[in-house]
Amino acid sequence: MQFHEFDKKARDLADAQRTIEEFLRQERNEQEQNRKRKKNGDLE
Repeated sequence: MQFHEFDKKARDLADAQRTIEEFLRQERNEQEQNRKRKKNGDLE
């Protein structure tokens, strides 16, 4: 029983880590897009 609980928690943590990494990747992509947009003539 304990092993199964540990195994489930380990899988949940792995899923959470993947979710976080995907979120951070999307955030970086958006920031990069914004930087390119500003570089292309949008003077601030």
